[in-house]
Amino acid sequence: MQLAHKLRWPWVITLMATITLLLGGVIAASPAKADTWHSCARFGQHSYTNNYVVRQNMWNSTSGQCMTAHSKGDWDVTANFTGTSVKSYPSVQRTFYRDVGTFASLTSHYAERMPSGTGHWEAAYDIWLRGWNLELMIWVDNHNQTPFGSKVGSTTIYGQHWNIWKDGNDAFAFVLDHNQHSGTVHIKSVFNWMVRHGYISNGTEMQAIEWGFEPCGTGGVNKTFHNDRYGISWTNS
Repeated sequence: MQLAHKLRWPWVITLMATITLLLGGVIAASPAKADTWHSCARFGQHSYTNNYVVRQNMWNSTSGQCMTAHSKGDWDVTANFTGTSVKSYPSVQRTFYRDVGTFASLTSHYAERMPSGTGHWEAAYDIWLRGWNLELMIWVDNHNQTPFGSKVGSTTIYGQHWNIWKDGNDAFAFVLDHNQHSGTVHIKSVFNWMVRHGYISNGTEMQAIEWGFEPCGTGGVNKTFHNDRYGISWTNS
């Protein structure tokens, strides 16, 4: 019995050491996200490198939304609104202050997940030009929303069909004719259409590109919107 007792403990110690090493490897392979930011403030925002800012932007509501971000491309929003009007635009913004003609190409990729069920919301880009006085939206995933103004035309860009809406001469919306949860948007090609039709020139300055969601009505219950991937790429002319 004494011999068995002495042999059993070294085996247990070796087993525990092996388990500890294995657990240590798991922990090392799955570190906690380092830069987590959370806010329920109406205009809460958090800056990232290279002129990116993640923003709550509850411009038409004083409460009802909270945002958590791990990076400029990895963030979630939980909203609780009633009605059908746009309440907020939780988004990521990158400032530029460059004329549209200085880009040879300008694209953005995204991946998002919006909630299911009844309600009103969409995922869209919001691009600002002409001293923040001209708004150009690009809708890629629409849930029961109608753009501002009226439909004035359509175009095909890189094989995808877009309906174009306009309100005055300072608000435009390019609306994809089907919902797409991930993909690449060719922003420079949209600019080219605007230039050809006389709405902007190559000398028009672009202030910022924003990407996010427009929650309107969630039926008075919490709905969560996920942004999984986002980035902007360009070449100079």
